[in-house]
Amino acid sequence: MTLLIGVPLLVEAAVGWRRGSTRAGLVLLGALGYFLYVYAGCALGAIAYNELFLLYVVLFSAALYAFVLVFAALFRQEPARLFPPGTPQLGPAALMFASTVVLVVVWGPRWWRPRSPGWPRRGWARTPPSSPRPWIWQ
Repeated sequence: MTLLIGVPLLVEAAVGWRRGSTRAGLVLLGALGYFLYVYAGCALGAIAYNELFLLYVVLFSAALYAFVLVFAALFRQEPARLFPPGTPQLGPAALMFASTVVLVVVWGPRWWRPRSPGWPRRGWARTPPSSPRPWIWQ
């Protein structure tokens, strides 16, 4: 995925950014964010430690540095140039609100239940401190 889509997108966006395109700068920021996400996971332990660890750290560091530089350069410009008067506002706001509701519905009970009064409920027992899982079903 990274090699087939990420690298060509990064190269094309960088070329467009060098030509002065604001839209290419936003695409470059997104591509660098993708590389930042992928290589942060690799460098910080999402995959097993292997011979490529130093390469993951270098790619993570380079992506972070470039992300900060492009972000600063983009938002140093006038906001009106980044978001002209015809930029949609209601659609993206509705999407973000709906995403928030879905995340709270899906993940909220898992966060809320252990913090509610009366937890643990009937049928749950505390395991010994040496156990890796603090709660087990009886």
